Amino acid sequence: MPVSLTKVYTDLLKQATKVGLGRSEHADNAPSRAACPRNMICKDRWTLVIPRRRAAINKQAGVNAIDMLGLIAASTRNEINNRV
Repeated sequence: MPVSLTKVYTDLLKQATKVGLGRSEHADNAPSRAACPRNMICKDRWTLVIPRRRAAINKQAGVNAIDMLGLIAASTRNEINNRV
């Protein structure tokens, strides 16, 4: 019997939360038992949940799952130039 995507995601989220516990930029303000900030990448044969420490680089360029795959998604040249 195939495992449902919801079950896989829930299990991965629990693991990511355990790894990322207290490491995010706003961890002190998070409600108790809150899941960690994260990105999710889902393919046909695998799923990846990545704990996040912050939502942006230099408080300008947002960071998301596509960036974690090594791709750049930006709407302006300024966003690209501000990536570190």
